Amino acid sequence: MCLFLFIYIITEVKQKKNSAELLYTHYILLFNYHQLFFIFLFLVVASMQPFFLALFALVV
Repeated sequence: MCLFLFIYIITEVKQKKNSAELLYTHYILLFNYHQLFFIFLFLVVASMQPFFLALFALVV
C-alpha cells in the first residue's frame, strides 16, 4: 500500500509543474499514512497481547 502511494506521488509530481508545494503536501500525506499503518499494526499485535494494549492506552 505504501509502495502504491509512493508510485502515485511520483507520477502526479511528474504531471504537474509546481512540484515543490505538491511534493511537500504529498510527503506529509505519506508520513501520515505511515503513522496510521504502524498504529494499525501495533493495535493488531496489541489485540493478541493484553500487555501491549495497556501500554498503548498509556501512550495515547
